[in-house]
Amino acid sequence: YRDVTLNRRYRQNIEAEREKYRSIIANMELGLIEVNTDDEILMVNHSLEVMSGYTADELIGKKGKETLLDATSAHILEKENKKRLSGNSNSYEVKARTKSGELRYWLISGAPNYDINGNIVGSIGIHLDITQLKILQLQKENILKELEKKNKDLHEYAHIVSHDLKSPLRSIDALV
Repeated sequence: YRDVTLNRRYRQNIEAEREKYRSIIANMELGLIEVNTDDEILMVNHSLEVMSGYTADELIGKKGKETLLDATSAHILEKENKKRLSGNSNSYEVKARTKSGELRYWLISGAPNYDINGNIVGSIGIHLDITQLKILQLQKENILKELEKKNKDLHEYAHIVSHDLKSPLRSIDALV
């Protein structure tokens, strides 16, 4: 006879841990995407579905850069993926297009994904939608440019007014 209680508990603990992490991934506010070395999407969580407007079925099997990113950001992703294939983790900003065509800004933190033997089989990316922050940053830059222009105009006006005020004073001084 063999006692299988320890084996059964071990499997139950593994399954409980697996469910716990599956629940965390499904419910976190960050988009999660897993791709293979060819950038084909293998898995997405619910938050990424919400962020992109696509369902998991519409994304799985497609290339992430072709489906989700604009042309400039696709080049950024290619460059960062090459770094990941050498085992480096990285963070970068991209412009993404939702299913409805809306432009969004995402901050992506990517890391290589390894198999049991330690070989890189793809990457995992965590996506944060920073669109509101980016809009505020662009508004701030526009306000600063406008403020610089108004400040320059005000400086020129003060120079002209100063010159115009000095002219009559010189005339009075000369007359006296």
